[in-house]
Amino acid sequence: MVKMLFLFFLHFFCIKSEECEWLGLQVARREIRVEDALENFHRHSMRCDDWSLAALFSNIALRCGQKYGGDTDACDRELMFRRALEVKPDWNQLRRNLAYFLEQQDR
Repeated sequence: MVKMLFLFFLHFFCIKSEECEWLGLQVARREIRVEDALENFHRHSMRCDDWSLAALFSNIALRCGQKYGGDTDACDRELMFRRALEVKPDWNQLRRNLAYFLEQQDR
């Protein structure tokens, strides 16, 4: 019984987080389209730890908005940065990325 509970915990918390990390890496490496990454995330209701989820949204944000050097206009860069900050508000690099994006947007 204890072994079953451990495997349940391992599968639903640890392995799911690894899937989220892997999806974020695929986005960053341009191995998967942003649209497909968002669809996979929502379709599978991935459970992610805070760091993995914030990194996933940040990587997606960096690929959004062709005007700003991204690959696609299928997602909103500002929204993705804000979603990442909701998850990990103390991550300074995210705040800097969002501030830089907003500054560029005003030009």
